Order: sequence, then structure tokens, then C-alpha cells
Amino acid sequence: MRTCSKILFAAVASVSVCTFAIAAPDGGSQNQAGGSDSAARTSTGGDASGSVASDQTRDMQRGAAAGGADAQLVAQLEKIATMPEKAGDALFVLGNAKGNLFEVEFAKLAQKKSQDPQVKELAKMIETDHSAANEKLKGIATKMGLEVPSSLPSEKQKMLAVFSAMSPTDFDTCYLLDNKAVHAKDIVSFSDHQKSVKDEELRAYIAMVLPKLKEHGSHIETVAAAKGFPTKMSDAMGSADNSVGRSMTGGHSGGH
Repeated sequence: MRTCSKILFAAVASVSVCTFAIAAPDGGSQNQAGGSDSAARTSTGGDASGSVASDQTRDMQRGAAAGGADAQLVAQLEKIATMPEKAGDALFVLGNAKGNLFEVEFAKLAQKKSQDPQVKELAKMIETDHSAANEKLKGIATKMGLEVPSSLPSEKQKMLAVFSAMSPTDFDTCYLLDNKAVHAKDIVSFSDHQKSVKDEELRAYIAMVLPKLKEHGSHIETVAAAKGFPTKMSDAMGSADNSVGRSMTGGHSGGH
């Protein structure tokens, strides 16, 4: 479980509604919650220090130098920095698109990697629903003048590579526990953003996706229980992390 624990730390610090730190027009930093990476503000609304935001901005800039998806994300963040009145909605769109893409690729891997029919069925449902959600989100992003990611950034590709190298049994454990954490975070984040977003089409998108996230969460609980995993979120995280002596529900926040 040690490898799973480390990956889950990264995943819960990375959940499908990402958080980005962008430079404000006045030269400071503007922190908005909207997606799936650990950053200056969590999906539940807690702000971290400015130094954390600066570190993450530098990390994104270093990744952008390699081109591809990293460069695309940085370009979109720079664009969002020029539209402060729409920044909250735009960050949610960009972060959620990134999270959807990861969920789809992770689910595809699960369908190839797992030997459990229940896990495969769950992964297929997640792939189908998050693919449909991202198609809807593309239209909203276009109207905002944004481009959603077309491929995963480098850190997500590395995460999938680690999952891919696991045995089928270890993979199932990590896939289920990761998705328990991610969907629990996303349900809270979507519920919060449903009240705060300004764009009516984006609010309708949230209203469409939120029931799906709850359905996924319920299905994940069923499959996890059938495999003998803890049914409570705190128990699941504690069992995944007991090898390093720290529960992820204690002082760690963020998402895919």
C-alpha cells in the first residue's frame, strides 16, 4: 500500500476540479478554485499562502518550456489573467476540463488493466460520462474565448505511468480509493460553485454533471464494499496511508 499511498497524496492534491494560481493585472497573484490541482485555494475554498501560489506558477512555467499540454495550460491561464471579471468561471472551466480528461484516460487504463468485471464496468461508466461532460464544456469554453486541454499535462502523464506499472490487484485498490477521494472532493466543489458561478450556461453544466458525480460516488462505494474496502471516506484514506502514519483527511487538500 506504500506506492498507492504516495499516488493518492498526489491525486488528492490534484482532484477533478483544479486550482490554478494566476498573475493578477496589478502584478500580484490571484487565486481561484476551479479544478483539480493542489494550489493557492482548495475546492472547498481555503486559501494557501502566496508563496505556494508562486511555487506553483513557477512549476507551470517550467512545464510550459517543454511545450504540449503544459504550454497550452499556461497560455490559457495568461489569457484568463486578462479577464478578471470572468476569472472565477473561466478557471473552473479550465480546471474541470483538465480533470475530465484525466478521468477519461484513467478509466481507459482501468478497463485495460483491471481483471475485475465490476471495476471495468465502473471505469466504462466514468469514461462515458466524463467524455460527454467535456464535450459540453468545450462549447462553454469556446464562448469564453478559451481552449480546453486536448492532452494531459506532464505530471498527469507521469501519474498514469505509475498506475500502469502496478499489478492488477494493486491497481484496482488505488483506482477505487483515488476515485472515492476525487469524487467526494468534486461533489463538494460542484455544489459550492453551483451557487457562485456567474455564467448561466456553466451553472446548467454543473446542474447536469453533479448528479452524475453522485452516481459515480455511489457506484464506487458499492464496488469498493464488494472488494472489502472501507466504506467510510476517512477509513479508506487512513487504511491507504497507514504505512506513512498520516491520514490524508488530516491537513491535505486539493484534487485531480
